[in-house]
Amino acid sequence: MKKQLEEMQRYFENKILKGEFELITIDKHVAVITIDGLSFSIWISNGHEYVETYQSDYNTIAIEFNNKEGVYSAIQKAILVHKTKEPCEVCDWNKSKVGIVTCKKCGTICPF
Repeated sequence: MKKQLEEMQRYFENKILKGEFELITIDKHVAVITIDGLSFSIWISNGHEYVETYQSDYNTIAIEFNNKEGVYSAIQKAILVHKTKEPCEVCDWNKSKVGIVTCKKCGTICPF
């Protein structure tokens, strides 16, 4: 069982490293991604040394990353791609009453 869990963790880590995931939401602390229809919340605050999934009902499995720097870089690249889309093809932007612009679908903060 332990070997199978390790294999699953490496599978998901390799998908992230290859950029084979979908960025769902981001904020200054957490990126939510999906891989093969499974969701993961990944802590991205404080740099690559602290990249991890945390135990919750939301994560399919907790992943202990071997290449935290690579995972962090892949997620940062996905965030950059998301932020530079114009017009945004992913989100349907709507200005809120307090002046913060967020996506009506996923809650991501508008980068432009």
